Amino acid sequence: MKKIISYLLICCMLFAAVASTVPTASAEVTHGYLLGDANDDGDVTLKDVLLVRRFVAGVISEKELDYIASDTNYDSEVTLADVLTMRKAVAGVISLDGNNTDGLYRVSTVTVGKRNIARYTVVITTDDERMRYAANEFTKYINKECGVALNVTLNEEEVKGYKIRYAYDAENAYELGKEGYRVVLSESGDVDIYCGSLRGPLYATYFLLEQLGWRFLAAGENWNGDSFEYVYKAETVDLPEKFDVTEVPYFSYRAIGMGGCTSENFAMLRANAVDGSGSNAAKHATGGGEGALYIHGHSFGYLMMDPSDRYHNTTLSQYINTQPCLTSEETFERMYNYCTDLIEERKVWGEGQKLGLDYTQISCSANDNTDFCDCSSCKKVYEVEGSVGGTIFRFVNRMSEALDAYCPGIEVFTIAHWEARQPTKFTRPNDNVVVCFRLGGCNNHSFLDTESCDAFGGNPRLQSETGNNLNNSEDTALYEAWAELTSNLYAWYCSDNLSYYITSSPNLFNIYEDFKYMAQVGTRGIYCEGCDKPFYAFEFLRGYMISKMMWNPFMSEEEYNSLMNECLSIWYGDGWEYIREYIELEDAASDELGCFRNNFDRPWNLYNEKFFRENYDYLRGLFEKAAEGADDAQKRRLEITLIHVDFFGLSATYESDYENGDGISRAKYLERYHALWDSFEKYEVVMTNWSGGKHGGENFPDSRDTVYKPMTWLMSDFSGYWEKSGNGSWV
Repeated sequence: MKKIISYLLICCMLFAAVASTVPTASAEVTHGYLLGDANDDGDVTLKDVLLVRRFVAGVISEKELDYIASDTNYDSEVTLADVLTMRKAVAGVISLDGNNTDGLYRVSTVTVGKRNIARYTVVITTDDERMRYAANEFTKYINKECGVALNVTLNEEEVKGYKIRYAYDAENAYELGKEGYRVVLSESGDVDIYCGSLRGPLYATYFLLEQLGWRFLAAGENWNGDSFEYVYKAETVDLPEKFDVTEVPYFSYRAIGMGGCTSENFAMLRANAVDGSGSNAAKHATGGGEGALYIHGHSFGYLMMDPSDRYHNTTLSQYINTQPCLTSEETFERMYNYCTDLIEERKVWGEGQKLGLDYTQISCSANDNTDFCDCSSCKKVYEVEGSVGGTIFRFVNRMSEALDAYCPGIEVFTIAHWEARQPTKFTRPNDNVVVCFRLGGCNNHSFLDTESCDAFGGNPRLQSETGNNLNNSEDTALYEAWAELTSNLYAWYCSDNLSYYITSSPNLFNIYEDFKYMAQVGTRGIYCEGCDKPFYAFEFLRGYMISKMMWNPFMSEEEYNSLMNECLSIWYGDGWEYIREYIELEDAASDELGCFRNNFDRPWNLYNEKFFRENYDYLRGLFEKAAEGADDAQKRRLEITLIHVDFFGLSATYESDYENGDGISRAKYLERYHALWDSFEKYEVVMTNWSGGKHGGENFPDSRDTVYKPMTWLMSDFSGYWEKSGNGSWV
């Protein structure tokens, strides 16, 4: 009898729902899920009504339905009133306004194993700044993506719905180290994030965000205000069932000093898992950074100064333009006192910063010159060790022992540069000494392709230690010899052009093989030096690809190309394939030039003048085609990238199309010339790092109607090539 009465009651309620004329709910729109979709199947049906009714009757728990989507009356409770509202919606009497219909968000619904992410709470199991920062980053980007505001809590037992749970790998069960992570979607529906001890929480966060549609193409914003954050537009983005991924970076030290990847925007550096920003930029919240205390690189000059002059550099020039005597006791005492002063100063600045968290190394490195000491004591060491590096590495070993006694656990960073790249015969670096080898071979050929480099004869403008033209065969032999001497080997990789910002470097495909080679040798860390003025010639793309190879140098070539294509498509739009074609053509043409050095050679030694002269119209046409399918932001980016194409194209065709051209070719040349001049003004282009003239050129024309070959904008007699002077030297 009770069943019959209950059945009749339900029928009456359904009839009332159909007959009623209750207006649409007027509460504030809730984004990121479909209101009334209690079972997360993308629609509101009688199944949802029955599911919520079972919950109200106490038959099922809160975890078995989308509680937020079921709260159709916006009163923070799921009751019989919500059942009635949903019945009216199913009957077509009212509509439920709760999905992303106004386009405020790129994604309507983010789901985890088909469960709406709004059903989740973020749990941190340790209340420290690193884990809290990572959790807050995750909730921030989910909110930006779909409008759902997730809660973060320490009280795991109070969570009624599903959990995204952060926990350190305290027992090292997954061997995650400082930076690795494991992300698992369990059968229960919870997401477990196991984290490495320092940067693991943050790197896991960005990894999970990437699985949910986000891409972080570089660090921060360029001078034109473009954001490098991007999330794909979609109705639904889902983390699939049985998701279980563990990642640990191959290189423990990863630093990029080039446009778009500097430490100006710390959070975006972390998104790309670049950890070598140095302790000056390190933050507790992000797990500190690998790298040296104070200055990384050429530090002998700084360490010889009086600490009181450190920030004024009043005496710096007298110390950096030569090498100190490294067999002198006075030199050792000065540098030791400065190093201990820096360690104590860092502790005060950081209110008790910790070794291994806020800093890991202190730099004790040769200055950037070849003026080595020629006193009898130093010359004797050079002779015994077979390298000027003999004094450097004996000195650094002694310093590492003294500093380890003063501050146990700290490493001493030093560089093998210039003639000191020749390994020492007898002195092996101590275990707590990091040797950073300045790779100085050819950047036009990869380190895995020494045969091509040999075939071109190396770079005739640079002499190797043996007096031959510098090439990769000899360079890799030196590098591999150092790998035999130390397990703490870093590489100093010149990834870009340091002198001519307008030039950049056509090496996007070499990066893949170079980083694979460095990993195979056993390299522990990499510092990539490059142009710090973005973004005329794919510097942002180069930085992005380098960051990915730093994390995983053994990715497949298909994966590498897929990442490059995705980056190009996001940045330039539907016509990205035309830009990819340009990169491939430019790279192939540069391969014909022989050997060059990114941080040394001039524009036409890196870029093929003949190729630009013969193909300028076609190359420019690729950009015009790409612009046809681009939005306004993408068109602006294409216009910026076109700057270097026009600079080289107009330089290569100046004589043929302007000086000796007919009326048609001259008119076309002038149109493009004026556009280039206007772009220089509009985007405040800087061509070089050495000229104080306008736009980094000593001969930039004051008017767009003053026509010079663009290559001469750098200086009036500049050809763009290295040329031999009368005495045989290169000028």
